Amino acid sequence: MKIQTLLGIDGYSLLVCHCSGNLYRLNIVDQERKTYNFEGIYPTVEAAIEQGKSVIQNLESLKLKTLSRRSD
Repeated sequence: MKIQTLLGIDGYSLLVCHCSGNLYRLNIVDQERKTYNFEGIYPTVEAAIEQGKSVIQNLESLKLKTLSRRSD
């Protein structure tokens, strides 16, 4: 497995690794060092990065909803 991209986005780390052919693995690490692993087949590294960004947006949205419920 070869690291293709490592990005910092809104406090998260997005790691895209190339496994073989068009198979990429997404790993996302949050601020508490919790790791989320995703496997998928993407036609390009850019497509894998976009998927990772989408996941981060969803994680951030879920986090905000959870914090909002705790403050009620």
